[in-house]
Amino acid sequence: MIEITEVPSPFCGIGTDDLTIRVDGILLKVIENGCAVNTPAFEQPITDTSARVDGKDVSLEVAVAKAAELLIDTKLPLIGGCATDVNGMRGLLALADRCGAVVDNMNFTGARNNFLALQDSGWMNTTLAEVKNRCDLLLVVGTDLESFAPRFFERYVWNKEAMFVEDTRQRSVIYLGKAPSGEASKSPNGQKAQVMECATDDLPEVLAVLRALVKDQQIRATSVCGLAVADLQVLADQFKAAKYGVVTWAAGALAFAHAELTVQKLSEMIKDINDLNTRCSGLPLAGKEGDQTANQVCGWTTGYPARTRFSRGYPEYDP
Repeated sequence: MIEITEVPSPFCGIGTDDLTIRVDGILLKVIENGCAVNTPAFEQPITDTSARVDGKDVSLEVAVAKAAELLIDTKLPLIGGCATDVNGMRGLLALADRCGAVVDNMNFTGARNNFLALQDSGWMNTTLAEVKNRCDLLLVVGTDLESFAPRFFERYVWNKEAMFVEDTRQRSVIYLGKAPSGEASKSPNGQKAQVMECATDDLPEVLAVLRALVKDQQIRATSVCGLAVADLQVLADQFKAAKYGVVTWAAGALAFAHAELTVQKLSEMIKDINDLNTRCSGLPLAGKEGDQTANQVCGWTTGYPARTRFSRGYPEYDP
């Protein structure tokens, strides 16, 4: 039995690298700095590693031979999931190239919202380190951030020291859309996050009004989707006054039709704010279950993200 410190997590998507893990044979136990995402993932027991064909245990060699037989006899195979590491994704792409398969990451439907916005008009995004050291106003859009990444606020918002923020306790946190599920967004001095709650499906309309207010366009309505336009005006003014505003979202949480247009609207609003003699950046959250790895490896290998097919002997992107 051994204990390993400063363990990075591949599960949470926010770069936590301070876990302490106890290793006992094939069992892992998170001793320090676990969370609702990392702890169950590390501690999940490895119970059944047997290869099977038609439900029967077989050797690995037999299983591989059967898989190869099926692929040879298939016109258009699909390789899905892709919750693996860099070498695993390289192997999947090499296999897809050989057998003319389609490669599709399990979380690509959400990631597609980001990719389409990026491909169409670009965006201005930041990093976790920049959030930690510069952010003074954080807007969380349509995402329960505490559920998605339980340690986000601990590591990147309420950190005791920051290079360019004198007192991180004075940072402003605002939720637009979905309310937080816990208290992690409460500042160390007891200030709760402001919540501007609305239905997820209403976010496109709300964000359209918010962007218009950022651009000083007149809105005749007094409310939109249950939110007072006056409150949205205050939010627009806060972004104009902030030194380094950050807008964050998880594309997979935007579960409505044409959500890519909402991501694009956010990205364009961020550009508008930067035109007002201040700074603002986006922070799209992802990275769970190998989705960032799948898209990055697919990108540098083929020039495209996942959901790419090789059936014609070369990669074709068809999201």
